[in-house]
Amino acid sequence: MTDQSADVNTGKYIGIFAITYIAVSVVTSVVLQFFEVERNIGISIGILMASAFFVANKFVGDNNRVPTKGEKFNLVGGSLVIVVIASILGIYVISLIEDVPFGELMAVFTEISSTLLAIGAAIILGINWLVLSFAYGFGAKKIAESKNIDASAFD
Repeated sequence: MTDQSADVNTGKYIGIFAITYIAVSVVTSVVLQFFEVERNIGISIGILMASAFFVANKFVGDNNRVPTKGEKFNLVGGSLVIVVIASILGIYVISLIEDVPFGELMAVFTEISSTLLAIGAAIILGINWLVLSFAYGFGAKKIAESKNIDASAFD
């Protein structure tokens, strides 16, 4: 059992998030492709939430507590970095599958004004941050409560 006064190394859980997020994204993409359904923001948020809730459940189960504020911050930040990296890799994979040069796909971003691009990126990152914060905060508390673990220890 983990010392409940010490922060846990969140790297393990960020790694679990990376594997889960990429696996769920790939499986979802294959299913959507099979049924010829376009991916949309709702599906992306669902993948993000499912992956984060899986990790929150793993964290609570392993440590018999919810993440501290510092651990939550690390989980959210690390998961957000994984999402950005996975998105860029996803664009690269699509360029390989569709036989479109990666540079051509990325050139779309040069056609958008830098201000609009910055605002759009900030909104998308902000929404992802909120979803991850929800999962690692409120979600972890609800998971802990369902397992009869004191969820108020680190409020």
